[in-house]
Amino acid sequence: MVELEKLLLRYLETLTSGVKIKEICDNLGLSLDEKEIVLTALHNLEVEGKVYMNKHREFMLMSRSSKKYGTVSVNRHGVGVLLNSNIKISKENLGGALPGDIVVLNSDGGRDDYYVEKILKRGFGSIACGIIEEDGHKYAMPISDNEFLRIEVDESELADYVEGDLISVELDATGRDDFYRKTSQRKRKKGESNAPTHHGTVKEYLGNVNDPNYDIEVIANKHGFYKRYPKEVEEEVKKIPEDISGEDLSNRRDYRKKIVFTIDGEDTKDIDDAISLEILPNGNYLLGVHIADVSHYVKPGSALFEEARRRGTSLYILDRVIAMLPKKLSNGICSLKPNVDRLTKTCEMEITKDGQIVNSNVFHSVIRSRKQMTYTAVNQILEEGVVPEGYEEYSDILLEMGELAKALDKRRIAEGKIDFYSHEVKTKTNEKGDIISVKANYQRSAERLIENFMVAANTSVAKMFANLPFIFRIHESIDRFKLRPLFNKIANILPNGLIPKSMHNRDIQSFLERIKNTKFFAPISLLILKCMSKAKYSDNNLGHCGLGLRFYTHFTSPIRRFSDLVVHNLIDLYLSKDFEKKRNDKEFMDELALKVHEYAEQASAREVEGDHAEYEVLDSKMAEFMSKHKGEEFTGTILEMSASGMRVVFDDVYEGFVHTNNIEGEGKTRFNKDCLSITKGGEEYTLGDTVAVVIDSTSKSKGEISLKLKGHDVIKLYEEKGMSKSLTSDKK
Repeated sequence: MVELEKLLLRYLETLTSGVKIKEICDNLGLSLDEKEIVLTALHNLEVEGKVYMNKHREFMLMSRSSKKYGTVSVNRHGVGVLLNSNIKISKENLGGALPGDIVVLNSDGGRDDYYVEKILKRGFGSIACGIIEEDGHKYAMPISDNEFLRIEVDESELADYVEGDLISVELDATGRDDFYRKTSQRKRKKGESNAPTHHGTVKEYLGNVNDPNYDIEVIANKHGFYKRYPKEVEEEVKKIPEDISGEDLSNRRDYRKKIVFTIDGEDTKDIDDAISLEILPNGNYLLGVHIADVSHYVKPGSALFEEARRRGTSLYILDRVIAMLPKKLSNGICSLKPNVDRLTKTCEMEITKDGQIVNSNVFHSVIRSRKQMTYTAVNQILEEGVVPEGYEEYSDILLEMGELAKALDKRRIAEGKIDFYSHEVKTKTNEKGDIISVKANYQRSAERLIENFMVAANTSVAKMFANLPFIFRIHESIDRFKLRPLFNKIANILPNGLIPKSMHNRDIQSFLERIKNTKFFAPISLLILKCMSKAKYSDNNLGHCGLGLRFYTHFTSPIRRFSDLVVHNLIDLYLSKDFEKKRNDKEFMDELALKVHEYAEQASAREVEGDHAEYEVLDSKMAEFMSKHKGEEFTGTILEMSASGMRVVFDDVYEGFVHTNNIEGEGKTRFNKDCLSITKGGEEYTLGDTVAVVIDSTSKSKGEISLKLKGHDVIKLYEEKGMSKSLTSDKK
């Protein structure tokens, strides 16, 4: 099939217009008996974005058509985005496409009004629906932002459900003829959906609209994350052992007698990584980063691997996890629990006292973790000099690790790592799953220790395999054409001499360091981040701008990330005895490179969906939580300004929007785009200002908190936090 696809591509490259299947067969000397095989090959090429078939069933190279090809992501408002582009698709123009689907876009008259012309391949192909009853019949109705999608489910499948029940409906795959058979080709009217009717089958029960937190299941399902695994996956899981055997230990380095342990959150069950440290005779450190050997159990071609590929990542929502891999793997045989033997891949690095990695290697290993440590306890040792009970024998090595982590961090900064404003949002829920508190969780010494060790391992592994087909974690360079206009505006609100003269990593890094203890740090960090592309996975090593690294991958979390699982499987291949022979097989290496490219694209697409799902749930739940505080006043900080209003964060975690109509004061509201400020009633508001806001309204479905701005609240904030009004001490 691969050779036929290559032949077809070479032929289509010689043409300037579309050609029908009969002419293709005639010109290539193929009989019509081979028509179906040729059509299958052409369809494969269309799914890969290399070939396009028009409504007359003529084929041409995709690059010679006017169409757009790619994977669709859908935001919380139902608006589609073609990944890795700026193309947006209105909900009525999605044509039945769901997040993760591979599509072809068309545009009427060449305008930017794109609509989905064809769905080439379903990403995960299911949708959350509610059961409704009318005239004695039951129907499955898509929920909220999918109202333009028409669904048909056999009524017999709905017999056990009642009105108000929520189900996941798996849509039939769209074949190459389905779109043209089901969709009229007449010119679409503005605002009219072009979605065909899709038949589906019930996949799983999600709950009832009267259940607490049913919305979490709906949001997760919308983005392709499910509680249940397919039957073929469950069958494979049954064959996985509870414990490792003697056969598993062949060709592995034995670390079971060495001091190895894990450091994680208190509730972590899917433990990916363990660490060890020795001091070498030359005074250098020997750091071991031991990662769960998931690829020993999950091989390409297996149902488990394909399910991991489809999910792409584990989803962490509030206090629950929808795992990429079943619990028998994620919380069982792969999790690096203490006092049990576990298979691992070890990245061992020799590192100088000043944080330079002078030698590294990766190999198969077996460990027995001595202790499951927590960030809280390790922070007591590193920051307070307090040794909690049960940590006595590890305190010295932890202090050595702390020194190494500082050296690694210092070198990373020297290499160009940019420290942006960031923190995690931690929620606490009650038995019903309702949020009872939300707080910001800032990185401390133990968290930075693990981060620096994992970055060191990820960098070392990426360097080792940089000349082979591989998945890299890339973050493309700063767009200086976007950044310079931003800094021209920022220059109007900062003192002279602070704005960097050039836009290189070290200049941005130095600038942010100079404003780190000012009120401007958080908003300006976020504005700079918006000028940068999002980190993603790629088979093309473009380096990681944010970390200042030429080589970077994700190797350290194969339990919860598909990208890391692929990296582990590639390492298995490259460390195998027969790889050198395969390396000289051009066809094998070409096919491998194509697969790696596809895996990287899939991992990036699923990461986006995971982020969407997590943000959507968090925004929704925070809006729900703050609805109880309507009319109450809070102190907030202005993060962003626009002609329509300002975005304000309060209590360090809640974000709301102040529309210009909700700013108290007399007279007109004026927005100064050059100074990023808003003036009303004689008051000027700008980035980083401390303001008093009142909860005006909330929308759980939209995940929005609407605020009223009462005015500046500088005096109250300074009294509470003991701050001075100087530029360098506005934020402690």
